[in-house]
Amino acid sequence: MTIRTGMTQHILELRRMTDASATEVKVNNVQYWTDDQLQGILDAYRHDVLDLPLLPASQREAGNDVTYRYYIPDEVGTWIENDPLYLSVVDENGNAVSGYTYDSINRYMLFTTNTSGATRLLRCRFFDMRLAAARVWFEKAGHRVALINWKAGGQNLNEDQEYQHCMAMFQAYSGNDGVKSILPNTGKQGARRLKKVGYGTTDSPTGYYPTGTEQSIKGPFA
Repeated sequence: MTIRTGMTQHILELRRMTDASATEVKVNNVQYWTDDQLQGILDAYRHDVLDLPLLPASQREAGNDVTYRYYIPDEVGTWIENDPLYLSVVDENGNAVSGYTYDSINRYMLFTTNTSGATRLLRCRFFDMRLAAARVWFEKAGHRVALINWKAGGQNLNEDQEYQHCMAMFQAYSGNDGVKSILPNTGKQGARRLKKVGYGTTDSPTGYYPTGTEQSIKGPFA
């Protein structure tokens, strides 16, 4: 897999959120975590936006209302793939529109000429960074599931603390809130859950978590 130009910062942010180094661990002779692996996880939590109306912001100029700036609606997540292949603006007929710059920090498109408030539609894709991070932490926990607690010579060694930390971070990032899909005519919302099972600890096994493995899961965007 080739790392796409617009994904460099996304991968760096996912590494920061998950403390995932490129040579962290090798499992069954597979090295974790490469850029390819992290991009693949991000793609599993990608949302495609098709012709979503941008929000025009008019202003006064020489006694007239003019429009140069169009804001991105709040339902579009922060982590948009900033690549002309996947980020574009079209008019009400679906024709490509040019002559604008994208401000990723303030989340608007700034046009060079007055549009007079004409309809502008957004096509892009963005990533649910929180659920991608939850997925990585869940898999990191799986890499450590064989660790155990043991006592010898009066000394205690809690090797499974790494596992516990991974699961705590998984829970922190996964969250409970479902969100609506913003794709036209889908109406998807909600969250899927599962029980934490299969590991003997003193923690209650009744806590619920997202599966962390399917694209249909929705959660809080970041």
